[in-house]
Amino acid sequence: YLAGVQNRLQFLAANRRDYNVRVYGDVAVATGRLDQTVKIKATGQERKLEAVTTQVWRKTAGTWVICSFHACLIPPPTS
Repeated sequence: YLAGVQNRLQFLAANRRDYNVRVYGDVAVATGRLDQTVKIKATGQERKLEAVTTQVWRKTAGTWVICSFHACLIPPPTS
């Protein structure tokens, strides 16, 4: 999957908004918006993507490690 994304897209920008982190001992849940600008390598077309994300992190041996990541794209407005 990651190799496929790397071969198809070039990430130009990524910005977080409304980022909220809740810590429960050695587990943290992070939610918020992720706005990205990508270039489609095959066509050179640039696209803006907006998503809502959820990440789950676990602290192991003093280091935070991501356990799960989910992103749901927000459809662009229709005219």
